[in-house]
Amino acid sequence: MQSQCPRLVVDDILPFPSKGQTGKDGWYPPGHGDVFPSSVNGGKLDALLSKFHTRTLSAVVDLKILNHLIQHKNEYCMEVIPKTLADVKGGTLVSYEGRVQACNSC
Repeated sequence: MQSQCPRLVVDDILPFPSKGQTGKDGWYPPGHGDVFPSSVNGGKLDALLSKFHTRTLSAVVDLKILNHLIQHKNEYCMEVIPKTLADVKGGTLVSYEGRVQACNSC
């Protein structure tokens, strides 16, 4: 289950639920940023950790890569791997007008 956050009233920045708006219109889902807290709070992380080897679910930051990003002032870094025959829908990286983009229709 994803969390919910209260919508705010523009006039006074108070949450809708405090003004009696307790229906679904008074709340919004926080989006992708909520995946980690929801996984912990909903017990899904514990279920995954018990099913899979923890190394599968945990990654560490390679300090060499982090230092490279800082020294070169990179705004973005992504690990990519070659597509396989099973990868048939979207996510193909393309160079378009001098920028790398994901082509979801490729």
